[in-house]
Amino acid sequence: SKYEGGGVYARSGGQGMYIIRGNNFHDSMNGVYLSDDNAGQWMNANVFISGNTFRNIVDDPFEPEGDSFNLHFYNNTLINAHRMASIVPDSACIGPIFVYGNYLQNTMDPTREASTGRRNSVIKMDMSGGTCPNGVWVFNNTANANVSGTNFYGIDLITSSVKNYRMMNNVLVTEKNAYSGTPAFTNSISDYNISLKPFSYVEPHGLQADPLLSANGTLQAASPAKGRGAAIDIPSYFVSAGLVPAGADLGSFRSFPAPKYVLP
Repeated sequence: SKYEGGGVYARSGGQGMYIIRGNNFHDSMNGVYLSDDNAGQWMNANVFISGNTFRNIVDDPFEPEGDSFNLHFYNNTLINAHRMASIVPDSACIGPIFVYGNYLQNTMDPTREASTGRRNSVIKMDMSGGTCPNGVWVFNNTANANVSGTNFYGIDLITSSVKNYRMMNNVLVTEKNAYSGTPAFTNSISDYNISLKPFSYVEPHGLQADPLLSANGTLQAASPAKGRGAAIDIPSYFVSAGLVPAGADLGSFRSFPAPKYVLP
């Protein structure tokens, strides 16, 4: 269906925490959609989404809105999905929002609308309604989606202005550029990523090269993405602050410290 709907819909009156794992979401518009029509205190707080499969999702497998405090979308598999996640914060967003360790593989246009100009992507970034002071973190994900005619980008910039954002250690194999336009970053870092196609943005330590993915999305032995990862340390929101050591492989298929409940 092209109409709004999904596997999990949390709206006004819903409180955290949610643990959503081991599910198979398929053939719907959205997967997990979190929204506040009437923003309350700390709705959508401490949401942990992991180990799920999202298949044939024509819009957003993960779309956090509202307060969005300590959200973790990690170690999920996405097949023929419009995006991995859509980041559309509103004025109530606190953050942080974490998207990490996910694998997306597209073999077709999941929306059937790419020929009309609709963009598919790993991440949609729309900060026209607000930003998240505690940040949005997108790291160590892998996208394998270099399919002709899918209009597939790494980052779909609905707004060029991006604030409080970190994107690191990702593997982007896409039909189009890593960015759909040129971002204007404030308090943000986009670096240490590898992209098959041009970035449209200069990353000091980024690499435009074929990451040499195996059929299952893992890195081949000769991959230039081996050993190029930057260290990622995030206190408070994980049981261990050291998430990724320097020199780790880029992309997903790795272990991370467990997310931690944090009292809002």
